[in-house]
Amino acid sequence: MIKRIKIEIDRRIKDEDTVYAVIGPELRLRRLALNKTLKFVSYKICSVSYTCKIERNDIRPNASFLHEISKRLGMDDNKISMLLNLRETLEVGIKSILFNDYKEIKKIIDENTSFLNYRYKLLVFLYEANNNNMQAAKAKYDELSQISRTMTDYDFKIFAIISAIYLFKSGCLTDSYNLLLSLEKMELNKNMNGVISLYLFYVTSGLGKPEAIYYHEEAKNYLYSIGSYELLDYINYELAIFYIKHDSFNFAEKLIDTLNSNAYKKSISFILAYLSNDNLKGYSKKNLIGIAKCIYDYKFDSESFKDTFESMNGDYYQLDYSPLLFEFELNDNIMDKYNYIVEKISKNPIVKEDYFLRKYFLNKMNSISSEMIKYKAFTDLYDNLLRKE
Repeated sequence: MIKRIKIEIDRRIKDEDTVYAVIGPELRLRRLALNKTLKFVSYKICSVSYTCKIERNDIRPNASFLHEISKRLGMDDNKISMLLNLRETLEVGIKSILFNDYKEIKKIIDENTSFLNYRYKLLVFLYEANNNNMQAAKAKYDELSQISRTMTDYDFKIFAIISAIYLFKSGCLTDSYNLLLSLEKMELNKNMNGVISLYLFYVTSGLGKPEAIYYHEEAKNYLYSIGSYELLDYINYELAIFYIKHDSFNFAEKLIDTLNSNAYKKSISFILAYLSNDNLKGYSKKNLIGIAKCIYDYKFDSESFKDTFESMNGDYYQLDYSPLLFEFELNDNIMDKYNYIVEKISKNPIVKEDYFLRKYFLNKMNSISSEMIKYKAFTDLYDNLLRKE
């Protein structure tokens, strides 16, 4: 999938950008879309050969000629100005990844839907990939892959970075990892290197590679230097998950104090308490990623939880019951915990069917039974669950 891009990276390592912009290809594509000849476009403006050189990016066009040709092809001065600034806009796009804020990029995309050049398509690819619109991202990935050799060096670097992000989000972690490593050979600007460090952390963490700790440090330092604190909080949360998956609970616990988000703090604290529960040994490592996501989504992002649940075709088992466990732990006092068990747990057939989940709630009920013994319903419920063993 990435062979063509890696070959192109090796070819371009020492190359320099010699092409001014994508204005030539844009004008050519517009001319062809309107079924107009070079002679028609050039008439009373400049020579046909001059227009041809503009389309091939062989020259930096005269501003007056460019204005007249563009006008003839249906482009106003605002469009020309935006076209000439698309390179800078792509840099804004790279920054949007680092700040996890794509509103400005989306606005630019929506206001320039008539653009036909690949630089605009790169901007769309960046937006779709980073917003998890994978079908639309794939369409742009396939289209841009076919013309990647015609891109300037700068644009190709952007394409390769976005491709690595797309591959990561598509689940092709090894391909993404190899592509990111290849990109390290190229001369990149500060923001590009920041994005690569960030995604090398995501990818190596997902692959369970120990290098994840090194890349986390690089990404952390960079995000801190540019003030991207929201994303900084997120990668600290992801590192805690990485440590938990590798049984380094002490390291994960230390990271809790570095988290600013209460949601992240509660999620990590709960997972650690959940995994250290002696009654759940043998089950603790099952679908840990699912546990973390569902704990977070269920309590703090109900729409995301709904999407997660629907994508699993309503299979409660794949969700690892984290909503039940998390809701139970959020009750502040014994009476609330008792009422939760009576109203939610006792009516859920999944609890009785699963040995570990049943043991978990039996243990919780036993811990409060001495204070709740006067409630006959509680005693009957406890005996009912106990008989299922």
